[in-house]
Amino acid sequence: MSRGLKARLTAPLRQRANFSEVLAEPWLSVPALALAQRAVYLERDGRVNLGDLFEITGNPDGEIQFEGDLNLADRLGGGLTAGRVLVDGHVGHEAGLGMSGGILIIQGKAG
Repeated sequence: MSRGLKARLTAPLRQRANFSEVLAEPWLSVPALALAQRAVYLERDGRVNLGDLFEITGNPDGEIQFEGDLNLADRLGGGLTAGRVLVDGHVGHEAGLGMSGGILIIQGKAG
């Protein structure tokens, strides 16, 4: 994937994390800095910003690629309605839960 946004995990996740709000509408044209402010909910530590966990680069183009060990990243792509999401690796539980559109590609195991 050569266009769109890229989100690279900067350190391993040490607890389960709920990503259900990260790709809530609207996200297709949200710049990297604004996407970095989206909420992720850690199992023990509560709310953090996506940018606290990931380096986010690129330009919004309806696509995003996630890189890193996301085994503890639950509900990634949850509620997705449009766009293309590529996960380069494994993801946690309930990836794509409630999707009604868009494309979620997981190049690894889910759950």
